[in-house]
Amino acid sequence: MDGLPIYRSHGCLDEERNHVIEMTSGCEQTADPTREAWGAYRRLETEGPTRLDEGNGRVQPDGSYGYPATTGFPYILGYYRGTPGSVHAGASL
Repeated sequence: MDGLPIYRSHGCLDEERNHVIEMTSGCEQTADPTREAWGAYRRLETEGPTRLDEGNGRVQPDGSYGYPATTGFPYILGYYRGTPGSVHAGASL
């Protein structure tokens, strides 16, 4: 909806694409998600090259932003970071 790309779970850490690694969700489960899906998770305070931001996305090595799909909540994206109609696929924020 915001024009930003969704990628597979593995991403490059450098523009030369020499270092590929699996991206990880920035959330951890703290309660029963069958009772309240979004309220059952909290944002982790740790950061690193594979940890995704609040939107479950990241700035790519080339400066563009995208959402890697992950095996953990929220799986694809936590919220839209771009604005519909203002960002085009592959564009930087």
